[in-house]
Amino acid sequence: MLRQINTALILALLALPLTAGGCEKKAKGEKTENPDEAGEAGDPLEALKAIPDRLQAEVDGVIAPITDAETLMGEIETIPERYSLSAADFKAMVQANFAITEAGAEIELSADLSIAEDAKAELTATLQKLKEIKVGLETTPARVTVATENIVQIGLEAVELSTKLVASLTAKAKVAMGEKKAEIEAQIQEVTALKDGILTQIEDVKGQVTEIPARAAEVGASFTASFAAG
Repeated sequence: MLRQINTALILALLALPLTAGGCEKKAKGEKTENPDEAGEAGDPLEALKAIPDRLQAEVDGVIAPITDAETLMGEIETIPERYSLSAADFKAMVQANFAITEAGAEIELSADLSIAEDAKAELTATLQKLKEIKVGLETTPARVTVATENIVQIGLEAVELSTKLVASLTAKAKVAMGEKKAEIEAQIQEVTALKDGILTQIEDVKGQVTEIPARAAEVGASFTASFAAG
């Protein structure tokens, strides 16, 4: 996968100068894209600066069920106490909710449950949260596949944005003088450093994402066991 990502980025980088340099013929009446203008996509430099957060968000989204599961497993002894339930009764509710497979269906708490209505609502929300975590853990491999594809696409966007920005700034630097020229050259260095940092981050987040399925399976087994009856 690492070789595939690098190959895709290199191919994109080789292809981009044809469009960034203005060699592609535009249809009559079509506005030539100016990388200095924000347009619908917004400021390209700000878009480039936002990419590290987007990459991290891909990792965070996949790992969220694992983090949530570990947190709730640490509260397994205290959750039943909040609702004046025995551990056995609470686990039975959790298992009953896990067994509901119909989309949008929710567990119905017993009318005999003697807790306040707001506590019932909170208990129902807790049970649903536990179920969402279980589903999230089980679907981790598929979500990792999607996240990996997104990471590759974001990397290509970074190459495209940085290439256009550098081309535009380089053209400006050729006609600039003095402090203005130095300022533009500093901007070119900033963009290049941003791109290089993003490509390095891609390698890092890719490594993180590929390790998540095994961790999800391990945490998932512990999570299910924590709420098993008995």
